[in-house]
Parts: sequence; structure tokens; C-alpha cells
Amino acid sequence: MILVLVEVVKNIRTVMDGIYKKNKWALTIILLASMLEGCASFKEVSFERLYPAKVSIPENVTKIGVINNADNIEPTQEVVDLEAIPNVLGIVKNTLWTTIVTEGIAQNMADANQFQVITLDSVWKEKARKFSTRKEFDSLIDSLDVDFILALKESKMTDTYLMQRIDDGSFRALIRGDIQNNISLYFPKNSNPKQIIVQDTLYWDGYGSTKEEAVDRLPSSNNILEDASLFAGESVAKYLVPHWEKVTRPLFYDDAPLMVDASIYAKKNQWEQARNLWQKIYNNQMPEESNKLIFHPSRLLAAKAAYNMAVSYELFGNLDDAMIWVDRAIVSAGGKKSARAAWFLEYKEELK
Repeated sequence: MILVLVEVVKNIRTVMDGIYKKNKWALTIILLASMLEGCASFKEVSFERLYPAKVSIPENVTKIGVINNADNIEPTQEVVDLEAIPNVLGIVKNTLWTTIVTEGIAQNMADANQFQVITLDSVWKEKARKFSTRKEFDSLIDSLDVDFILALKESKMTDTYLMQRIDDGSFRALIRGDIQNNISLYFPKNSNPKQIIVQDTLYWDGYGSTKEEAVDRLPSSNNILEDASLFAGESVAKYLVPHWEKVTRPLFYDDAPLMVDASIYAKKNQWEQARNLWQKIYNNQMPEESNKLIFHPSRLLAAKAAYNMAVSYELFGNLDDAMIWVDRAIVSAGGKKSARAAWFLEYKEELK
């Protein structure tokens, strides 16, 4: 496992000059600053984490059919007013889009090496065949010789355009794409298909000294459509198969001597030694006989040590112990209703 420690926290998965990243934990810096009143230092640790599938599929399922069963709708187009903040560009929802989304779903499902994925051949695509009845789907399951059918029922992306003026006087042009995929899962002789709605958001941006320059540095419409459709397919596949994702977590390394020593161990991947120091800090600041309902500023150090413990357990896939320690961090920071605990509550949601 390769770990990377960096000094700068990056909070938004965004498309910047053509490279897309997913929006995630965009309020990280704000939450940390408000919670710790500007007195904390932190680094980042990045690692690969295995996320379980969000939809349970029977173990005996080995072959799936993936089809594009969406309506053919041409995209809408609207004129963009640079001064309008925000201004909806339009809704992308057409045959090319749904075709790429379907291919993205099939590819990501196949890459997971959990199923054999079957897609409709070019003859079926040219006929633009759309299935609607239970009987048609049962017949399709038999003809493709698969265990069930995943049908893309609807897929669309709504674009919103924003122009922002930055503190240094330059401009940032931002396009936000809200993506929604409606999926139906058809199992043999099951009267009611399982319905899934997958939603996600992507950002693309460009910077310039003028508004026009910022807009010129946005990706082209074709690149945006390709990025978004491929990402939409990836998002659907993640609902159905376990998958690895790179995650990045801040680690606190305050000026307290033991915290500094622990951060050195963490940087060397000596996590057991780092945990010993974080637990010692926590025990010193949160003795068992203390009244944990009464907050004291010194307990912020205990909260940060407990949070670091949680991250170290998550790193090795021990989510049960990670949850125990993030709960301790929340209590140490004053409880669920405390503004100081906001970051830890956010992290707890990530662990679920």
C-alpha cells in the first residue's frame, strides 16, 4: 500500500482545464477552521479503500445483460448570459448520451471481474428496440442467456453556469453538471423490477483575467459530454459492485510533542507506533472518570487524536474500530450539537 502525505488539502473533485474531479467534502477547510478556531495543523494521507456495493445482488448471479432502454430525446439548447449567476444552460438527454452511459455501465461492471457482462449487438442498436413489458424482458433474458437485465431507463444531466470573481480580480467560469440515471433491474419471473436512481455532480472550470478568457478555458461541449457520460456510467456500476476508490483524509499534527512524534511515525508508515501515541494523548485528555458532557478546550487535542486513530483504522479496512474512534472524537469535541464536532460528524458519514 502506497501512502502519500501532502501539505495542502484538496476538497473538490472538479474539471479544471479539461481534467474532471468529483465534488467531495467541499466544506473541509471551512469546517476545520471553524471547529478548531484556526489553531490546528494538518497533513493529508491518501489510500485506496474498498467500498461495498449499495445494492445487493444474489450470489448465484454471474451473467448480466446491460441495455439502453431510454427514450430518444434531443438535447435542449439555451443561450448563456455571462452576467447571469446562476443560469441554467440546458438539459442534456439524447441518444448519443445514453449510449455512452450504457457503455460506461457495461465496461465498469466488466472491470469489476464479478460478472460476465453481455450487451446488445449492433443489430439490436440499429433497430433502436425499446422494451416495455415483463414478457419482453423475460424473452430477452432467455435470448441473451443471462441471469438478469440491467436497463438504463433514463439518463440526463442538467447544466448550471456560474461566473465568479476571485479576490485577486481574476474570474472563474464554472459549469456544474447534475447527473441522474434511472435504472431498472429485471430478474427472471420476478413481477416487479428493482428501481434505482443514481445521482451525482461534476464540475468543470476555467480561470482567466477576464470573463471571456475564463470561458475560453472551459472544456469544449463535446469533452464535457464525454466526461460526464463516462462518469455517469461509472457511478451506476458502483451501486452494483464492490469497488476501490482513492480517498484522502486530513491528519492532525499539532505542536503538542506527542502529536508531532505520531505524525513522524505516520509519515514512515509506522502506524502501530503512531496509534500508541494518539491513544496516549486521548487517555491523558479524556480520563474515564471525567465528565464527558462538559467541554473543555484541552479536549480538542483528544478529539484530534481520536480522529487520527479512526483514519488509521480506516486505512487498513477496519471500519468497526474507525467508527468507535470517530464517535470518541465527536464526544471529545462537545457532542453532536457542537460546531466543533461538525468535521467529525461529516467524516462519520463518509465511513458509513
